[in-house]
Parts: sequence; structure tokens; C-alpha cells
Amino acid sequence: MIKKSIQVSAKAGLFFVLLCVLVVSALVLYLKTDHCRKVIIKRVNANIPGSLAWQDLDFSFLKGEVQVAGGELFFRDNDKIAGFDRFFIFNLRASFKRTLHFLFFFNQERHEKYKKTKGSF
Repeated sequence: MIKKSIQVSAKAGLFFVLLCVLVVSALVLYLKTDHCRKVIIKRVNANIPGSLAWQDLDFSFLKGEVQVAGGELFFRDNDKIAGFDRFFIFNLRASFKRTLHFLFFFNQERHEKYKKTKGSF
């Protein structure tokens, strides 16, 4: 009787682990799609006075970072304000402590910025 309950518990645990791996894998694949990129751009542009565009967006859950490549920021009348080669947001886990680490590359030049907030982002 005890062996059978251990087997059932082990199978349930294995099923749960496989389900978690499947969900995370599906999420990673979705985040790399064009549809997801368009949704993110639409949400960002709805919250800023102007618009933001980029060529590539890459999420790395293992490193805990987001990389945006080929980005451009435009004002309301489509005048280009700024552009960047690559933009990293490091250590997403630290964002739960309200600290972000930004790394910009402008014309291959490295710029870093740390942001600590008291409220929410």
C-alpha cells in the first residue's frame, strides 16, 4: 500500500515537473515571435509620449536579462530623439527589489546605469 502511494506521488511529481518545463519552453518560444514583439511595442508606445521601435528583442531566463537590439526612440511628430545599438536590462530578479541595471551601447561605446526606486516601476 505504501509502495503504491509512493509510486503515485513520484508519477505526479514527474508530471508536474514536465508540465512546468513545457510551459516555460512554450513561453520562451512565444517571446521570440513577431506577434509578441508587436504586442510589447504597442504597450510600450501607449505609455510614452512618442514611439519606440527595435529590430530584435531577446529574453534570457537563465541569465535573467532582456536584450533589445537596433532601437530607436521617436518624438510625437516622428522626429528621431535617440537610437542605440544594443540595450540590456540585467538581473530581472533584482527588479523585484526595485533595482534595475541598464547597459547601453551607443556606437560601440558602453554606458551603464543603475536605477533604485522607492515606489513601483
